[in-house]
Amino acid sequence: GGAGGGGGGGQATGGGSSSGKDCLGYVQRLLDLRAHCDAVLREALDNDSKFQGVMNEAFEKFMGDNPRTPEYISLFLDDLLKRRVKELSEAEHEKLLDGTMGLFRYVGEKDVFERYYKNHLAKRLLHNRIASEDAEASVIARLKRDCGYDFTHKLEGMFKDVRVSSDLQAEFKTYLATKNIALAVDLQGVRVLTHTFWPTQSQAVVYLPEQLRHACRVFEEFYGAKFTGRKLTWQANIGTAELIYTLGDGEPGASSATASAASASAKKPKQHVLICNTSQMVVLQLFNAVAPGGSLSYRELQETSKMGDAELKRALQCVACGKVRILSKTPKGREVSDTDSFAINSGFSSKMHRIKIPQIAASRGESPAQRKVTRAKVEDDRKHLVEACVVRVMKARKVLHHTQLVAEVTQQLSSRFQPSPVVVKRRIENLIERDFLERAPDDRKMYKYLA
Repeated sequence: GGAGGGGGGGQATGGGSSSGKDCLGYVQRLLDLRAHCDAVLREALDNDSKFQGVMNEAFEKFMGDNPRTPEYISLFLDDLLKRRVKELSEAEHEKLLDGTMGLFRYVGEKDVFERYYKNHLAKRLLHNRIASEDAEASVIARLKRDCGYDFTHKLEGMFKDVRVSSDLQAEFKTYLATKNIALAVDLQGVRVLTHTFWPTQSQAVVYLPEQLRHACRVFEEFYGAKFTGRKLTWQANIGTAELIYTLGDGEPGASSATASAASASAKKPKQHVLICNTSQMVVLQLFNAVAPGGSLSYRELQETSKMGDAELKRALQCVACGKVRILSKTPKGREVSDTDSFAINSGFSSKMHRIKIPQIAASRGESPAQRKVTRAKVEDDRKHLVEACVVRVMKARKVLHHTQLVAEVTQQLSSRFQPSPVVVKRRIENLIERDFLERAPDDRKMYKYLA
């Protein structure tokens, strides 16, 4: 099964509190320090192995003291792959990539890095921000070399999903033509994502317009006929859409529904294509039913859209308080409150035909609350990894002493994280309760594998 993007295509989310400069500057300072230490080691110490070992231990120690190091390195790679790959020569990019991966090797909690890197990769893939597939493949190859296949197979699966989805989109167009189905919405960019490969997304409630819901049902029929036994879950809250905004007789009309890749004739200067996310699209669509000069209150918008406060206010801020003010707000102001009302902005004008509605700027890095959630997910994943490793070791060894089992599990998982003996002991006890293992009757520290 998979999770599909709706509203013009599955997209991904973001957010945080740390500034991008802090995140990127931290890693750049580490790179500069590492380059300086390498120069001293090479020119003054003749690459002495003991000094090399001490330097490595020092980097591991002080980088490990900052719990945000895995996140920051992932953000640095995200910037390198998304923006700076266009600015640097191939040799400069490779040198910077080599240095960053050198820092990655000092990271003890590589599973934490993996979670952040998967989130950042998802955004690049779903927002079409892949600047160089060769550079992306190069990073994954380095990660596979350092951490093994298990570390990268989900990342590779994400790329495969995107490639397969492109072929699926072409087949869907053929299906529509064969069945002679004309959709009111041009449903493009649907990405069918394998649930286990991609970061989990919170399923926000979004009440899609009927013409888009119909298009989604048609896609489900097409997909169900092609793949039996698979279930699609639409992640409409992380989709994107394009709307044709029509202004007639000098007065603004409603934002009429189309979807991705909608286009307007150059002979109609009073039409604009608005590029927005699904939440913004849902809000703007509601004004199709409003009479000229009419308005909708915040409560009316919330009741009809079924959106939560945070999501609705974020969407309204973008379309009524930002740089592109398709709607006007009463009373005026940069914040949205429950007592505000909204109407089509009669004074809106733009020289651009295609207008991208900006998102609320989110600083790079996670907020403390988001970081807490990420840490909880990492700890939960670690429980499963430890249990799987214990079962794998015991299946091969059949009988093993507690000390030996803990040592082998720690050694096998050290490429991802360093499990504490207490955690390993708890997972062993959990497996005993579930009849995967049993204690030897004459020695409680000796374990037997139960087939």
